[in-house]
Amino acid sequence: FSIRINTLISSEVELSVSDISGREITRTQEWSDSNGVLVFIHDIGDLPAGIYYCVIKAKDFKVVRRMVVQ
Repeated sequence: FSIRINTLISSEVELSVSDISGREITRTQEWSDSNGVLVFIHDIGDLPAGIYYCVIKAKDFKVVRRMVVQ
């Protein structure tokens, strides 16, 4: 999957993916560029089918998105 994030300012951004039981699968920290744009690309080919949660955190921002892998 790929996720494009626009933080509007340069900022450290953390992306984590957890399974439905809350077990963390992966965590990545990156810095957005000077324009505040960041693209995360993560291969989920090895994940079994199921429901996963993607958490994106930046300075004053947090969002959780549900993902379904089939």
